[in-house]
This record gives sequence, structure tokens and C-alpha cells, in this order.
Amino acid sequence: MELIFDLKPNESTYFADYPWRNLVSDRIQIFKEKLISSETNITDKQKLFRCLLETRNLETINFAYDYALTNKLFDNENLEEYLVAYLELVGFTKRNDNIENYCQSIARHFIFNNNYFSDDRPIHTNKKQHPTWNLEADETKYKFGGILQNDDKNPFIHLVTFDEIPSGLKISGLSSLILGMHIRELNECGAIFYQHDNFGKPSKIGETKEIAIYSDLPIKETEICLAETPSRWTFQSWGSSNSRENLFRLGGEPTWIQSAEVLVCPISNEKMDFLLQLDTDLPDMENGEVYFGSGGICYAFWCDKTKVSGYIMQCT
Repeated sequence: MELIFDLKPNESTYFADYPWRNLVSDRIQIFKEKLISSETNITDKQKLFRCLLETRNLETINFAYDYALTNKLFDNENLEEYLVAYLELVGFTKRNDNIENYCQSIARHFIFNNNYFSDDRPIHTNKKQHPTWNLEADETKYKFGGILQNDDKNPFIHLVTFDEIPSGLKISGLSSLILGMHIRELNECGAIFYQHDNFGKPSKIGETKEIAIYSDLPIKETEICLAETPSRWTFQSWGSSNSRENLFRLGGEPTWIQSAEVLVCPISNEKMDFLLQLDTDLPDMENGEVYFGSGGICYAFWCDKTKVSGYIMQCT
């Protein structure tokens, strides 16, 4: 690792700091010492900050954050916000002045029926070849797609119903959960939020808008299963997936396309937990395709204190 740091291979790429992901504790200390050393130049100190965050070790992340803040490691007038943006890229944020993980402790992939997606696409992107489409799934099935409330201007689409909350999720006080959102409003207006009742049923927070530009239809109904995500695919990047990998995920870390955008609950005013993500290219109810933006990802967040779900999308 020391040699990789010194040589800095692939330094201009988005994956230059990936070798430090989940670095074992006894290898971290040397990089902490480099960070605080007076002999380390400012450019290397900034890289070391990013490398230490990639370890996802909470003690190390607190150390790197405190050092960067105290020593004004980056020239930014809103330094705390700037540093938190880095934290959120690796699954952490600040809540009540504490650095915390905003991700679920589990990571599972959605597994679809073999005939759900069209095969009318190049073989390397046909959602069958990559290992993440062929993981061993649990037997439990969940309803996916369809509609919760029809509206020609802005349909309330159904995403997924968990008749039983999957184990490991930070969801308490509910025996079931229904997730849905107004996709046209998401695509045109940005983040949207829903309050869930005691049965897990959502209702929109704020006025439902009429959308004239987008005409997205509800997702084609099916049933899905969940498969435990192997360590090889714990982290999936948008760039390297290149439309080949299964990016339909429950829990784990988001596959951000742009900078991280951790939603703030409109009721508790606290950063929410990431819940799941849906990739684009889902079949719609008329055998077209569902797009998030121009072909991106929809991210769902959850505030367990208020039982609020929130959604954003990112695309290129």
C-alpha cells in the first residue's frame, strides 16, 4: 500500500483511492502518521484524507475529519459542509455533531424473473451475463411494480411491498412497508417525501403536482426475490458497471452517479438512512422503459424516527 501511495497509479481516475477500501486496521496507522507529519506536502495530505475515508473505519474517519477541519486542509469557506460531502461519498454523514453511517448494515440484490427484462439488447448488457444478475436468491417473494393511485397527470406508482420487513434493515415499529412515489414529479421537480402510517402505507407530504413534461408510466408488475450481496460486489460504481451490472440493491452503499446527496427528513430535520436503489431500464406497463432522468438511478431513503421515505434520482 505504501508503494501504491508513492507511485500513485491511475491518479487522474475516479478509482485512484479504491485500494484503501476496508483497509485492515494494522495497515492504517502508517497513513495516519503520514497525514499529520510536517514533512508531508499539502497535496499528499489531501489525498491521504481521501484514502483514510475509504477505509470506512469509523475511528479513522473521525481522526481524518478532525485533522482536516482543525488544520483547514482544504481551502473552502464552508469547510465543514465540504468535508461532510466527502464523508457521504463513503457511507457516512454527520447527525447531531456525530459522524454516523447512513447505510443499512445489510446489502442485498434484487433478483428478477428471467423473462422480465427484454433480451433485445447487446449480449454484454442483456441483464443475464454479469454475475450480479445470477446470485442465489432467497425464497421469499415481494410484489414489485404496478400502481398505487392512478392519475393521468402524475400517477402514484408502486415500487415494492415488503409484507415482512427484511432482517437487518433499520426499520422499527412496522410489520410491513409499502414503497411508492410519483415518478413524473421525481424526474421534473427533484426530491419527494412520503409519510407512512402504522400499516406502512405511504401518503405524499405536500401537494401533488400536475406534470406536463414527463409521461413516465408505472413499472410493469412482477415479483422479486432478494439475494445476499457477495463481498466482491459490496461496492459498485456507476462508471465501471457500464450498464452490465445489476444495480438494483437493498441496503449497502448507494451507487452514486454524481456527488452524494443524503436526504434530510422534512419532519425530523435529520439526515435519513439510505434504503434502496433502482436502476433505469425497467419495463413499464405498456412494454416501454422506465427512466429515472435521462437514464440514471432512483435512491430511496428512510427516517425511522418519523416513518418517512424520501426519493431522489441522479443521471448523467
